[in-house]
Amino acid sequence: MATPEGKIQAAVLKRLKEAGVFCWRQNNTATFDPKMNGYRSFNGLKGVPDILAVIDGQFTGFEIKTPKGRQSADQKLFEQRCVRNGGAYHLIRDVSDLDALGIT
Repeated sequence: MATPEGKIQAAVLKRLKEAGVFCWRQNNTATFDPKMNGYRSFNGLKGVPDILAVIDGQFTGFEIKTPKGRQSADQKLFEQRCVRNGGAYHLIRDVSDLDALGIT
């Protein structure tokens, strides 16, 4: 069963795709591989947002949290680096948060 955060992620991803946004879910933890009967290691960048997108030529990250969820230190650092380098970063707690961004 999906976690509350996972349900929000799925709804946000669906809404973005329906709006024609080029986006994808970015796994950023080790994942279980049944063929290996073990976990594949994660070698990516810590703090990467849950959903990545390119909107009007701009890199955009969407970090999904429940209403009480908090960003980790790595997620806050990624947000700072993203914005400092011209990207957009949005903390999303409900799919309706996309309405305020003009993504329908």
